[in-house]
Amino acid sequence: MDSNPEKSTPPSTQSPWGKVTQPATATTSLSEIMSEQLATDLHKKEVDKYTKSLLSDPSEKEVACYIAPETSDCENDLMIARMLQMQFDKEHDEGIKRTESKWNGTSKVTVSLDNFLVSGENDDDSDYEDDVDDRKRHWDTFEASEAAFPTIPKCGYTKPAEGKGIVTKHDITMANRRNACRVMEFPPEFQTGDGGGFDMRLSNQVFNSLKRHSKIDQGRRSKMHDKSELSTSEQAVDPQTRIMLHKWFDNGLLEGVRGIISTGKEAVILHAEGGKKEDGTQLPKNCAVKVFKTTMNEFKERDKYIRNDYRFRDKFTKQNCRKMIELWAEKELRNLIRMKNAGLMCPAVAHLKKHVLVMEMISDSRGPAPKLKDVVLSDAELSVAYEQVIEVSIDFILSDYHDQ
Repeated sequence: MDSNPEKSTPPSTQSPWGKVTQPATATTSLSEIMSEQLATDLHKKEVDKYTKSLLSDPSEKEVACYIAPETSDCENDLMIARMLQMQFDKEHDEGIKRTESKWNGTSKVTVSLDNFLVSGENDDDSDYEDDVDDRKRHWDTFEASEAAFPTIPKCGYTKPAEGKGIVTKHDITMANRRNACRVMEFPPEFQTGDGGGFDMRLSNQVFNSLKRHSKIDQGRRSKMHDKSELSTSEQAVDPQTRIMLHKWFDNGLLEGVRGIISTGKEAVILHAEGGKKEDGTQLPKNCAVKVFKTTMNEFKERDKYIRNDYRFRDKFTKQNCRKMIELWAEKELRNLIRMKNAGLMCPAVAHLKKHVLVMEMISDSRGPAPKLKDVVLSDAELSVAYEQVIEVSIDFILSDYHDQ
């Protein structure tokens, strides 16, 4: 037998399901753990000390101010979004301010759009102080002068704070400033200018002259305005005539107005479609509406054609121009009726109201008949027309002899 006999080891199993022996974990004592923590603390203190020494160097501070702190991506995106929103709000507020300034201009009454500002609640204190100062500021020199005027008691005079003399309601400075303030109360058409931008003073003589001129100018403007509304100008009708035509449309007297046929110094001729009167009388299909002009700019001698007419002797008045125009239209109506009764070829009268005369229009399918100056006649038609003129002239002369 051998002196060192070897122990027999069992054969190792090659099965994949065999148990794998784990290596033994090294156990650490409490003293070792405490020594590791102490080493970590010491290392951290050394790093902090070194960092402070670097920051104390001026060159390192200058470099550090350009180095962005380490932040997460989310914080960077949030900061960029806030900066963009602030820039957008600022541009929006500037646009609102420009609109407000454009609306107000130099007017004393202003419109405020502060409610539409986005950053109105986050304004600086300086802006608030400016608003307070603006409330205390006077709008113009008139308001400042009115506030500076001393109150006159019942005795009729007061002593100024300086104690020199007395001040009454007839004080020249106060009266001149009040006159300047009263000038701003003139009608808007009167060009007064920006009198509130400086200390304007007007004497009583100047103020009274401006007041008289304002009244004269206002009367002239109203007169011209009334005349333009109540007069029938060329190729147009006044509002009263327009209302009259609309009433005729509603009553069925006229079916419609097609347009202007002709204009002259005494009237405007319109083409209209006739309807029915209230008594059932049918008007011609094609009617001529003769609107006599109520202005006498072109035909100023109408009165001498009516003055000696016995039919209008009691109605004639030269003072009322519109009334005389109505008499002129009535005379036109009577003359047409007399011509029709005498057998002369003339349009038949349909209706008359005030200065508007409705009559039959001489026309064909192509339109109104041409005027004598525009008509083109053949030689035979010219000879016939000449014979008619001779016959009418002979009858006219013979009638005069018979009257004598």
